[in-house]
Amino acid sequence: MLGTLGWIPFFANDIGPLTGGYLSGRLVQAVRTALFSRKSIMTLGSILVAIGALCQSASQTWTVLLFLSISTFGVGVYAGNLHALPADAYPFKSVATIYGLAGSAGAIGGILFNTLVGYFSAQGDYFVVFAVLVLLEPLAVAALWMWLRDPEHHREP
Repeated sequence: MLGTLGWIPFFANDIGPLTGGYLSGRLVQAVRTALFSRKSIMTLGSILVAIGALCQSASQTWTVLLFLSISTFGVGVYAGNLHALPADAYPFKSVATIYGLAGSAGAIGGILFNTLVGYFSAQGDYFVVFAVLVLLEPLAVAALWMWLRDPEHHREP
C-alpha cells in the first residue's frame, strides 16, 4: 500500500511552493510589500504544518495521508517563500551573504535536530520529536515578524 499511496504527501510538498509563491504574489498585487506578503504566507504554511502534526492520532490510512499531505504542503508553502525572503529583505549586495549564513544555520540546526531525534527515539519518546517539529516553524515565523522589518531603502539594480 505504501508503494501505491506514498507519493501523495510528496506531491503535496511539490505543490506547496507553487501555491505559496502564487499567494504571496497576489498579496503584493493587493498593494502589500513583498516582505509582508512572504511573512504572511509563511505564517499560513506554519499553521498547516501544525495541523498536519495531528496525524499522530490518525489510525486510518486515508487520514494519515491527509494529515501528512497537509503538513508537507505547508512545508512547501513555507519553503517557497523562505528561499525568496533574503532578496526582498536585504540590499542587493548582501543577499548572497545572508543566504549563505541562513544555509549554514540551517545545516547546523539539522545536525542538532537529527542528534535530538536519535536521542529521543532511543528513549521511545516520540512525542518530544513531534512537539519540536510542530513548534519550529511557528517560532521561526514569530522571529521573522519580530525582527525582520521592511527595508527603508530601495534595492539597487
